[in-house]
Amino acid sequence: MLKLVTKSISAEVQLWVDFTKRFHVNSDSYLTSVINYIHQNPVKHGFSQKAED
Repeated sequence: MLKLVTKSISAEVQLWVDFTKRFHVNSDSYLTSVINYIHQNPVKHGFSQKAED
């Protein structure tokens, strides 16, 4: 199916774009910060009322 989709659209159009940046997690404190960021991000942007949702 993916071959059919990619053949049917222009080569200039990308279906998926990787916006992620990769960082090495070197310490437990940085890991804790990353986990907190991941859990709080939907709350910060208004997708959720609290991180538990």
